[in-house]
Amino acid sequence: MKGVFFDAGGTLFSIRESVGHHYCRFAKQYGVNTDTAYLDKRFYTALEDAPPMAFPGVPTSQLHVREKEWWYNVVGSVFKGIAFDDFDAFFERVYRHFESEEAWILHEDVPQTLSLLCDRGYLLGIISNFDSRLETILEKLHIRHFFHAVICSSRAGAAKPAPEIFRVGMEALGLLPSEVVHVGDSPLHDVEGAQNVGITPLLIDRGRQGGIPAIHSLAAIIDFLDEGKRTC
Repeated sequence: MKGVFFDAGGTLFSIRESVGHHYCRFAKQYGVNTDTAYLDKRFYTALEDAPPMAFPGVPTSQLHVREKEWWYNVVGSVFKGIAFDDFDAFFERVYRHFESEEAWILHEDVPQTLSLLCDRGYLLGIISNFDSRLETILEKLHIRHFFHAVICSSRAGAAKPAPEIFRVGMEALGLLPSEVVHVGDSPLHDVEGAQNVGITPLLIDRGRQGGIPAIHSLAAIIDFLDEGKRTC
């Protein structure tokens, strides 16, 4: 293997507390008092109902606008039927908040694992269903420098598990499917998506939920790659 791709959210970093917690906190500043668990449920329903976060054919100059529109519709669905003093102002505040390091927590095994992989000469990349704020988040979490390419769905024009986004990643690193591993936390987006283009997938299950063979920490990637070298 010559390269390793990673999913971002849930794999390298995760939301601090929960989305509903953050929504509830800021909504109070705009006259809305509601329940965190209720907002969490509404959020994940809105995500499932939303179209893929990808905008094929849209000029680069317009992508930021389309990203914000996508999230405006999702957040609007979460709070549908709830009266706001100023929903637009609330949305702008929340949108900026999720670009800050305050909203995210970096998993403790990430820096050392990425450093070891770089020291061993692996090319590293990210393939994530995310918007362009991902670059800023990686910088603020102090891990952007590890990656040779950061592919987010909003810019790639395709979202996982679509094969196109994986192909964009491989082209960016100049590698073939047989030369890379993709690590992520979604059996559909990361495992099936990678398999469909001939990339070796590696599922990370930090919660040890079981049911699917998986690694339980990012550090286990080193053992996986070393084992692969021994069996070549």
